Amino acid sequence: MRVTTGMIFSQSTININKQYEQLYKYDEYVSSGKRINRPSDDPIDMGRVLGYRTLSSSLAQYQKNIDNGMTLLRYTETALADAEQVFIDAKVLAEQMATGTYTEEERDMLAVQAEQLYDHLLQVANTKVVDRHIFSGYKTDTLPFTRDAGYNVEYHGDSRQIRLAIYQETEVAANITGQQAFMDDKNTFDVLRDLRNALRQNDQAAVGELLPEISDAMSQIVRVRAFVGTAVKEMEASKMMVQDFGAQTTELLSNTEDVDIVDAVGKLAERQIAYEAALKSTSLIMNLSLINFM
Repeated sequence: MRVTTGMIFSQSTININKQYEQLYKYDEYVSSGKRINRPSDDPIDMGRVLGYRTLSSSLAQYQKNIDNGMTLLRYTETALADAEQVFIDAKVLAEQMATGTYTEEERDMLAVQAEQLYDHLLQVANTKVVDRHIFSGYKTDTLPFTRDAGYNVEYHGDSRQIRLAIYQETEVAANITGQQAFMDDKNTFDVLRDLRNALRQNDQAAVGELLPEISDAMSQIVRVRAFVGTAVKEMEASKMMVQDFGAQTTELLSNTEDVDIVDAVGKLAERQIAYEAALKSTSLIMNLSLINFM
């Protein structure tokens, strides 16, 4: 077969283009750090990459939900600890009145203290974190509790729970409603109201009868607080699980799409030499100085 100049030029061009494609490929590997930059690079592994990326995004959202839920529950636990202290102080106050003899002035001072405890409990129940009331149920923009002049309280929130997705098909409640915390089994506000009224009326017997009520109200707060504490621990465990899954997913993604950078740099240097050799040999064969400037 007769080899013509055109055939030599055509074959040389094909060889140069082939070497350039290889050079470009490894240059892209090195610059991007990725073995897969488009679906055509590896259709099968690209499917895995997309799956890992979707899972990683979901895990990041679960992590955010858990962090938000833990923040809300921790503020709730702190508020309930304050409420518990209110009833510890109320019990001490009631025991003093039930077992001692006081002047009218001293009784008035104790009644003022009872009013202060009531108002402090109301303040705790209306705790707001940033722009959200934590005891309003789902109506976080609504003030949960108000009272009238007679120390009768009214709840303005709802009974809905704020539920957060913390993993696939797994949701948890991240709040306790004011109804649950302060009014369900025992209306804790009414207990303090009755204590205040008994002190105002200097009714020592009534104060004594309120001691079990105060204990029951405190027990209710303690139970709710314990429930919240358990929820925090469960979320902490979920957080660790999601973090572990996230680390595993990141590793799988990296193993699938990332390039061995040391190997890629070495092969890039090899392709650079091969490309330059193809240019030089073609120039020598064809004696076309223009190729030196391609």
